[in-house]
Amino acid sequence: MTDQHINIGDVSVARIEESYGPSFLADMLMPSWDASVRDDHGPDTIAQFVEPKTDLALMSIHTWVVRTPQSTILVDTCNGNHKERSMEEMAMLNTDWLERLVASGIQPDEVDAVVCTHIHLDHVGWNTNLVNGEWLPTFPNATYYTNKTEYEFWNPSETDQTGLEFNANVFDDSILPVFDRGLVELWDGDG
Repeated sequence: MTDQHINIGDVSVARIEESYGPSFLADMLMPSWDASVRDDHGPDTIAQFVEPKTDLALMSIHTWVVRTPQSTILVDTCNGNHKERSMEEMAMLNTDWLERLVASGIQPDEVDAVVCTHIHLDHVGWNTNLVNGEWLPTFPNATYYTNKTEYEFWNPSETDQTGLEFNANVFDDSILPVFDRGLVELWDGDG
């Protein structure tokens, strides 16, 4: 796993990776995938993005940490640990992501904002942490920003989840516990 940091003026941006490697078939993630691109771009170029022997896309599951003089902001929170998931490779993980976040200088109670770009299992998992059998906010002092349309779409009490089983349990263990504690701010629109 590779964690990277860059500074832009007085703003620091870091990538804290939870996992990296072959994941889904390239044509599942990129419907217009054509393996003949190897001929156009060469196998070494394509191998940076797709495992040549299996055509599995190489994926990084990570969080962006943005630190300004005023705020610490996380953008997406990966899969999380101990979560029941329908995709075996993302189920019941036990990673050291939180420890590496702390080692990078970020204490969970110092995070001001968590931006959830969308509510898929690999983007909101560390919103919560399992403590004594209960899903509690990992970042208890943060405001969790979530798009209202996403929230309504993935809320099983508002939308039929048939056909969306890949994201099963995510709303209940990673969104609802922070929402019920008044930590979620919903925004409208695309911005």
